[in-house]
Amino acid sequence: MQQFRPFSARKTIDRHKEQLFVLLLCVATLSGIFALYGQEAHANTADILPQQGPYPPPPTPTPSPTPSPTPTYLQLFSISPDTVSSASETTVTVRGAGFQGVPTLNLGSYALNNVTRSSSTQITAVVPAGLPPGVYDLILTNPDGNTVLLAQAFSASSSGLAIRAVQPPQGTTGIETTLNVFGFNFASGAVVRLEGSLLATTRIDATFLRAVVPPALPAGTYDLSVTNPDNSTAAIADAYTILPRSTENDDLYAGSSQLVSEPVALRAGTLNKIALVVTRQGGRQPIDVTVQFFAGNPADDGTPLGRGSIVLLSPRSSESTSFVNWTPPTAGSYTLYAILDPDNTVPESLEGNNVVSRTLTVLPSANDQLAPRVERFTIDGGAATTTDLAVQLEMSASDPLPSSGMKSLLYQEFEFSPGASQWIPVRNSGWLDYAAARTNYPWQLLASPGMKYLQAWAADQSGNIAVAPFKAHINYIPPIDRVGLDQARTYRYLLAAGNQLAVTLTPLTGDPDLYIWPPNPNAPPYVSNLSDTAVDRVTLTATENGEYQIEVYGYEDAEYQLTVQVNAASAVSVRSSPESGDPNPDKEELTAPILNRDSTPSNRQALPTAPTLPELPPTFIFLPTIAR
Repeated sequence: MQQFRPFSARKTIDRHKEQLFVLLLCVATLSGIFALYGQEAHANTADILPQQGPYPPPPTPTPSPTPSPTPTYLQLFSISPDTVSSASETTVTVRGAGFQGVPTLNLGSYALNNVTRSSSTQITAVVPAGLPPGVYDLILTNPDGNTVLLAQAFSASSSGLAIRAVQPPQGTTGIETTLNVFGFNFASGAVVRLEGSLLATTRIDATFLRAVVPPALPAGTYDLSVTNPDNSTAAIADAYTILPRSTENDDLYAGSSQLVSEPVALRAGTLNKIALVVTRQGGRQPIDVTVQFFAGNPADDGTPLGRGSIVLLSPRSSESTSFVNWTPPTAGSYTLYAILDPDNTVPESLEGNNVVSRTLTVLPSANDQLAPRVERFTIDGGAATTTDLAVQLEMSASDPLPSSGMKSLLYQEFEFSPGASQWIPVRNSGWLDYAAARTNYPWQLLASPGMKYLQAWAADQSGNIAVAPFKAHINYIPPIDRVGLDQARTYRYLLAAGNQLAVTLTPLTGDPDLYIWPPNPNAPPYVSNLSDTAVDRVTLTATENGEYQIEVYGYEDAEYQLTVQVNAASAVSVRSSPESGDPNPDKEELTAPILNRDSTPSNRQALPTAPTLPELPPTFIFLPTIAR
């Protein structure tokens, strides 16, 4: 007869009790962690840990006679209100965690007043009146130096008509230039003036006007003003300069958006690199260019960072300097300066535009400091041509280990300004939610015909921004277009060897000519330059893979219609069709394209700080030691 051994049974029961106690302790510990770090973490794990389990509640722990303080972790959650008028002083409430003593609070480089900490999770402060209109990062620093920020957290708006920026800042006589005027409260019917000259003005929205500078406007520096129908006016002194169109004139310039960095999102205590994209307007021969960089205003003892250079910058072109190194000591707001041609070795027509500054935010250190990568970007599914300004954008990106996960994306549209010899950023989406905006995102192109370049950027949850964007373009061809005297409208088509390109240019007024430049820079163009209103046609078979650049050149001011067809079938290359008319022997053919064939918007752009998710502190689960 089998006999039970009570001692062994007790050991088995005790072992099960020990295992159950350890399991209950783990569950209780995890529940406390989720409660400590907020509803967001709890929601993300609600499908993993059930609300109720099959286990009885753990026993109430015996209080320790000397309890340890609850650990704190510095975070920012919100600022309220987050939008105010810049004209008035406003009290705001900042919520987060880990606030100590009396922290300092900044909106970008602007300090908040009367900072009062009511608890470790709440602060009140006063935004001073007169904060310039714009969008600001909220930056908090505890007395121990620990810093945290909330990107793009606060907006200051103007209560009245205001001008924020004008792009491009300069042009050339004899070349029609479109000005992009950015600001606030532009009413329907608002007009732009360059001193006494009224410009043809198009209102895009309440923050964006476009105005056309006629080619006959004399050289000089002009004040720019915007006037609403109610006669309210805003103005900027010396906002736009027109340089004489001559190879004897030369000028170097850049804007704050051309003061760039690598990585795009800077980190405290980390080696970063700074450069400047310089535009040269005019000149005859390539020249070497030097730029001196500073952290802080050099007029107020800013810290020299070093010199970057460009070797042989060509006339009417843009290029980035070499990088200089910079390691910001702490997180927060910094203003960087760049001085072009600091030794004054380049004779320039305009010497007053050689100092560039940009205020940016340096992020604190993070567990994930590796930038994501944009892997794909298409406009209308990769279409080459559109006749509709409404298009759809799609992109995809990945985040390398240690991945914090994708969070945001940003789209940016560019157009080339012939008068400024520069690609101008004309539209920016701001940071959008990655999951919501990565597919079928609606985009309204600006109504300027020709090739339209867009960039797609990506950022992860730690605020790291892709080192470079993915760039794509589409050709917008409206029913009727116009081109100015000695100017060109440019289109680009990517062909495979053997593809056939057929282009028809139908003049309506004036005399436009048709040029197609192959990818090989040493190959001559395909040309149809028939007289007056004769129809120009060129059909060619691509002899190599690459982009073929179509230019409609204004031999005279002209209106025209353009059709472009790309077919897989091959055909014989021709310079013009006999039925279109006789070539004009008095016309001198172009020997180089109006726009360089390799000219595209720079991959180096100054971008706003990307949103982040608060990082949680490391989590430790301590299990009991069980003695047998």
